[in-house]
Amino acid sequence: MILYEFAFASKKLKENDIFIEQNLDFLSQFIKPTNSNINKRVIEILNESKQYHSSFDIFHLAFCEYNNCKLITFDKGFKKLQKISSLAFRNAWL
Repeated sequence: MILYEFAFASKKLKENDIFIEQNLDFLSQFIKPTNSNINKRVIEILNESKQYHSSFDIFHLAFCEYNNCKLITFDKGFKKLQKISSLAFRNAWL
């Protein structure tokens, strides 16, 4: 799912199709199956927040929580998720 988001964001930023393809090929070498704990956290957040329309964003949030990494995004939709997690956000839209 993160690769799909990468492709979407790259296209939105008007990256060249060949560049996107090359990066997807490169990044796909490092893909690991999603950990079941990430999926459990997604369900937990969905059940608590009822923000079903943000399920892809919530997956990214849970992924970053599990991997203890910062979430950097230009997607303003993440503003509503900041209160759900203690995860460090870097708001690229500011």
